[in-house]
Amino acid sequence: MRSIPLDEIRFHSTSFCDSTGRVFWWKEKLYRGIYSERADFQRELFEKGLIDRMVAEGFIPLTERTDFSLDGFSMVLHHQRLPFVTYPFEWCFEQMSVVAFFLIKFVRFLAANQLTLDWQDTNPWNVLFEGSQPRYIDVGSIVPLCGKTSTHWNEIECFKRYVYYPLVLLAQGRPRVARALLNDYEFGLHQDDFSDLTGIKEGSTLATFVERARRFIRRRTGSGNNPVNQLDFAQALIRSVEAPPPPSPPATDAGFWGTMLESLLRASPGSVLALGDDGLAAAICAAEKGVPALFVHRNEMLVRQAYIRSKEHRTPLVCAVGDLRYPQPGMGALNREIAPAFERYGASIVVAAGTVKELHFERTMTLDQIAETLRRVTSQTLVVSAPHRSHPEVEKALREQFFSSYSPEAVGAALARHFSKVDRTDSTADTAWFMCSVDD
Repeated sequence: MRSIPLDEIRFHSTSFCDSTGRVFWWKEKLYRGIYSERADFQRELFEKGLIDRMVAEGFIPLTERTDFSLDGFSMVLHHQRLPFVTYPFEWCFEQMSVVAFFLIKFVRFLAANQLTLDWQDTNPWNVLFEGSQPRYIDVGSIVPLCGKTSTHWNEIECFKRYVYYPLVLLAQGRPRVARALLNDYEFGLHQDDFSDLTGIKEGSTLATFVERARRFIRRRTGSGNNPVNQLDFAQALIRSVEAPPPPSPPATDAGFWGTMLESLLRASPGSVLALGDDGLAAAICAAEKGVPALFVHRNEMLVRQAYIRSKEHRTPLVCAVGDLRYPQPGMGALNREIAPAFERYGASIVVAAGTVKELHFERTMTLDQIAETLRRVTSQTLVVSAPHRSHPEVEKALREQFFSSYSPEAVGAALARHFSKVDRTDSTADTAWFMCSVDD
């Protein structure tokens, strides 16, 4: 066994109270130390081939046993590191719906193998996206079913609070409400709050449907309390929720972005973060080249369009509803348990297409604030557009004092205060482009 020095590891900020073990970083790779009292069970999952099956069927990221040892742990696992971390309050309707069916399918798989998830762990906070596909990331939450068929998937209430209630609000066109309440990591969305917000109470149309679904499942399979029956009920709930589809996304200039990204990726291989009103085109182009990409925008419809496209084409594009003007702060213990947006949105290449126009002219951030914001999410290279003063929307804004000194030159100067190298090209008649580099 090769020993890992304790002074070389960094424990993951969300991993401190798990009864199975702790997740940690070592040499930029992700590991999980397993406590002695849970090591035999984890070994059994590997020996029976169940971990390999979960990986093969897309339930969990690649997870492997290692020959490492770490003081305080009897076993060390290595996990595949997914490129991006997004949280449930950043998902669109389609993402939450996919996660709902994914969790149900995963628990069915576990139940068929006399396993289940630990108490309150059937929730989306244990899920990350690999492209458009969800993955359950906490193998430490997998526990023996132990014959507790009458109680152990009584997780339906947890499932409703964290998945079903938010999904209904998203379907009703209330994403801001759903996201605000999803910030409650510990309790989710309470039934009373859900009823007050939606008007869905006992005797309402939906409540009647729910009761009919429950009666149907009980008639078909007997008692409604065993895990499979509860899962049937959960699936019926999710199938009852529909949202109007978003409009088709606009056509993308694949040639422009293809040429730009090809040269960038040769110099800085890795991942792409796409921002701004025109960032969707760059995100799609990068992902369809097989490059892990993250598209972040505050416009729900744009994110829905991006996710649907990623799902249809099975590309490595992850999508998130986020706002650089008001980035999500850290939450939980020491504000580190849930990582802030600036720590999660980083990429080797950042494409900010339309970001300056939006954040400066529409949302009154200063150019220096914008430049510093973009620097925080850029690890190597930033490509950012800035409209010329002759741009029709800019010309109108220049009459106001706050915008009067704006120019692409001023944008370049702000970028130069935060990046080691800034090069400018005027690619179109009304837009200047800057390529900015970060020192190694």
